[in-house]
Formats: sequence, structure tokens, C-alpha cells
Amino acid sequence: MNFCPIPPVKILSQVLKSRKTWFALAQEFDEGMLQLYQDRPEDIMVILDNGAYEGCLTVAEYTRTLAMIHPKIAVLPDLILGPWRRSANLSLGFLEMVNFPQVEWMYVPQAEPRDKEGWLKALHAGAEDPRVSWIGLPRNMVTDVFKMPLARVFYAEYIRDKFPRLKVHALGMVNGYIPELPFLVQAGVESVDSSCPFNAENIDQWEIKLKEIDDACQNLLTL
Repeated sequence: MNFCPIPPVKILSQVLKSRKTWFALAQEFDEGMLQLYQDRPEDIMVILDNGAYEGCLTVAEYTRTLAMIHPKIAVLPDLILGPWRRSANLSLGFLEMVNFPQVEWMYVPQAEPRDKEGWLKALHAGAEDPRVSWIGLPRNMVTDVFKMPLARVFYAEYIRDKFPRLKVHALGMVNGYIPELPFLVQAGVESVDSSCPFNAENIDQWEIKLKEIDDACQNLLTL
């Protein structure tokens, strides 16, 4: 499983230069960052986040960012812990408004807290759409919807069984919980992103924390 770190801007280039997959935050693009992403080597795969977690991007702003950096994968707009049908309609409706034929779209199932049935309906709404190539599993599955430590692991396995054409990405780490990572590897998750190594408690030793996470993502016996 590939770990995609989200470092502070001041060390962005230093951290990303050794990575083949970059997880870009659409809401943080200034001219310097834009140049870095536009000048990236051809073999770099960029996943563009939609900024929904921060709640600061409009559909028009996100579309402009898509056009500027040309990501390989882009997360469809979603409503964090919103009604499942509204979030699904927002995600799939976005595809009716844009034309980026080279982009692989990542759909994020959302539902209100404890609405397990709604979340599953949301998953099927996106997974059954042929325009969707990836499913993004959000942290709130663990903290708010299912309230189960390994909820993302269970549904990653479910997706692999029911929708084998789809790839799965874990959106963020749950409170920096490293023991989840080997289980996600076993469940067939392709990648995970997080700013965990650069959080306040880790920033002075971010390289050590980054290696610990990388090891957990690559070796089931690490933990």
C-alpha cells in the first residue's frame, strides 16, 4: 500500500521528491505550489483532494484547480457526514458538468452519523456508476458512521468482492492510528494519505514517524 504524506508547504518539495504518488490539497494551491505540480516528472501520479473536509471550495473553484494541475485521480465533491442521497447526487452530478477524460474519479460514500444503511446505499450508488474508478473510504466511517475501529477494512474487503474493477483509497488516518494500516494492506487498499507525520506531536521527528508509517504500509509483520 502506498502512503501519500501531506507535509507543510515549507517542506513540501523535500518530502515529495522521493514519492511517486502525491496527494494534493486543492484548497492550498498558491503560485509556488502550482508550479511544483505543473513541473512534476511524467511518472508522478497526483491524487487531487476536493477540499470538502475544510469546506472552503466551490465547485467552480475545484474545477479550475483540476484544469490547472491535471491530476491522474480526483476526488469527487461530497458532503462530510451529510445525507447520503444528497452527497451521492452532488458527486455524480458533478460528472455531468465537467469534461476531464483523462481523470480517474474517486467517489466518497457519505452518510449521517450512525446511518449505516444509508452509507451502504451511498457506496452502491457510486460503485455501480461506470464513470467511477476509485472509492475513497473516509475516516468518519470509524469515528461517526459505523463506530468500529476496522470499519474501513471490512468495507475495503466488501468492495474487492462485490466490485473488483474498483480501486480503494483510505482518506486519512484515524487519529494517526498506525495499527489499522497493515489490515488495510491485507484488504487490498491501494493507498492512504495523512498529515500525521507532521502534526504538532511529531513535527520534530517527522522523518522517523514517516518511516514508521511507510513500514506499516509495506510489511504486514511490522506491528
